[in-house]
This record gives sequence, C-alpha cells and structure tokens, in this order.
Amino acid sequence: ARLQWCMARSGWNDADWGRIVFSDESRFQLRPDDHRRRVWRRTGQRGDPAFTIARHTGPQQGIMVWGAISFDSRTPLVVIRGTLTAQRYVDDILRPVLLPFLLQRPSLVFQQDNARPHTARVAMNCLQACQTLPWPAR
Repeated sequence: ARLQWCMARSGWNDADWGRIVFSDESRFQLRPDDHRRRVWRRTGQRGDPAFTIARHTGPQQGIMVWGAISFDSRTPLVVIRGTLTAQRYVDDILRPVLLPFLLQRPSLVFQQDNARPHTARVAMNCLQACQTLPWPAR
C-alpha cells in the first residue's frame, strides 16, 4: 500500500508537496526509559547477568503534543492530556486549532495518519469540508 501511495505521487513537484499540511502526535519524555526492552547480545548470552541492566519501572513523566506543519506555516502545539479519544481529537484539536488554520489557507491539503481517533466517524465528519490526503496503511 505504501509503495503504491508513493508511486502515485512520484511526479509531484515542490508546489504539490508545499500544499500538504503534515500532522502527528509525539510524546516527549523526561527520562529516556520507555519500558521497551532492547537487547544486543550474541547467541548463548540470553539471561546472562553480565548482559542485563535493571531499569526503573515507575510511571514516566512526559508530555504528549499534537502539531501540524506545512511548507511555510505551522499550527501551535496542542498538549494532549490523558488518552486521545476521537471526541477529544475533535474538541481539543480539530475544531479549535486545525479548522481555523485551514480556513485561513484554503489551498492546503490536510494529512493525518490512520490512528483510531483520526479515522473515527466523528473526526471524519468534522473534516468533511477540508481537503485531505489519503494515508496508506502500514
């Protein structure tokens, strides 16, 4: 799906890409430990204490934000508190931030990934008046 998506846009020029507003969420943590295990070892070293590092497993302090950028503009960052549901995506991001941003720039095309809050009916209904760029599945 991604290769087809790329091939369909392989002829785009700078002006075409300059119309796209790319958006996403990102989490910034105060500590680098994200509770995922990363292991680099040779065969036969599994479980060897010499190759094991204990990590703190308490709650992580950090912040989740949403933002969007285009060639020459950007939205403000929106702090996301708690879990981002589809309704919160509409109420906290789309209506107060994204839609006014796009109304001032009617030639722009909005991109978002296929996260559940983005593809939920309530979010898609909110974006009906906007041009959107289809995004391929993983």
